[in-house]
Amino acid sequence: MDVNACNHDPSATCPGPCTQAQLWFADNDGDGSGSTPLGISCTQPANSAFSSGDCDDTNAAVQTGFTLFILTDDPADVGTAHYLIQQGGTIIEGDLDLPAATEGIGELPVCIGPGCYTITITQNNVPLFPESYLLFPSDPDNYVPFLTDDPYLGGSSTEICDGIDNDCNGLADEGCAIALSARVFLEGPYNAGTGLMNDGVRALGLVPTTEPYTGLGYTHVGGGGESTSPSVLAITGNDAVVDWVVIELRDALDPSVVVSTRSALLQRDGDVVDTDGSNTVSMPIGQGNYHVAVRHRNHFGVDDAGPILPELQRDGGDLTLSATATYGTNARKSIPGTFPTQALWAGDVTFNKQLKYAGSNNDRDPILTAIGGLVPTNTLSGQYRQEDINMNGQVKYAGSANDRDILLQNIGGSVPTAVRNAQLP
Repeated sequence: MDVNACNHDPSATCPGPCTQAQLWFADNDGDGSGSTPLGISCTQPANSAFSSGDCDDTNAAVQTGFTLFILTDDPADVGTAHYLIQQGGTIIEGDLDLPAATEGIGELPVCIGPGCYTITITQNNVPLFPESYLLFPSDPDNYVPFLTDDPYLGGSSTEICDGIDNDCNGLADEGCAIALSARVFLEGPYNAGTGLMNDGVRALGLVPTTEPYTGLGYTHVGGGGESTSPSVLAITGNDAVVDWVVIELRDALDPSVVVSTRSALLQRDGDVVDTDGSNTVSMPIGQGNYHVAVRHRNHFGVDDAGPILPELQRDGGDLTLSATATYGTNARKSIPGTFPTQALWAGDVTFNKQLKYAGSNNDRDPILTAIGGLVPTNTLSGQYRQEDINMNGQVKYAGSANDRDILLQNIGGSVPTAVRNAQLP
């Protein structure tokens, strides 16, 4: 690997993925957007973000900054102009001085929340120049002109079904996608002593930047091919990525029919987020009632018990809670401990919705094969593998913390020919 990589291993015998250091920015208000640089580091400092541009790091509700310039029509004239900046229910309004010292040019620093906004300028006591200008700190060499007499519509993002004109084209929710949030724990990496999942696979640099499910033969509907960035996989702490999961929206009347899918990222605290590592998952489908299922490459998937109501902001539910109803019987495993939870059953190495220890197409043989097939005490480390059930970056068949025992326990622990089936429609 690159000798400058954070996880450089001089004893490695083959190439592996490299985690590079990156520049972090202070994020004192925790809104995911940083302000002042904190320097380059392999690990994320406390109260920091990997993106910059926050114009007010003391207020999580605002982070979009720009400067508004208004000019008099004649540089020899001086006076004031009235401005009205509106973003949803937020209004910034006042009179801007156009002084002689700047030949009738007035500057107004503005800091607002993300999303669309309008700027309306009206003349007070002096004719105004036909164009006004915006200057964004991200592009300090280019002014953005707009007609002074016409309201300016600013901001831009992907349209989602939230009742807001996200892409600032004057229409709300056109061709939109559902913004869906969910929370789930995987049994394999879950630590009942901390209430978090271990992120050993990520810490070893093994989580791929592109979703793995297409390569497993999974047929996406509308989704597939999602990718993330090394900077997202470099995040540590509670929001560190554990692995990729698949979100499935299923038909409200026939939940066996999958109508939309998308790969997403699962964090240590159970949050399922989009590929940017922070936002809710944007599903490529319009409004309607749907069942929501969450699936993982070597754990059983789980489906909610009933279709979600047609709300604008979708909630896939907290599937870590026993109070959250799910489809089928014993769809999740109850884990005791200091932080008890409901987790997805581990051990579906073949990703075929069945835990099987013996017989054809079982989940045990792939573990033995992965370590060589002859010496059960062998191990396989440093690879992103289905057989790594406990997700610690190592495939192990025998001994402490092995992957085979989890499979045997989850089919009952005493009858090796028993099977357990996923509770999916």
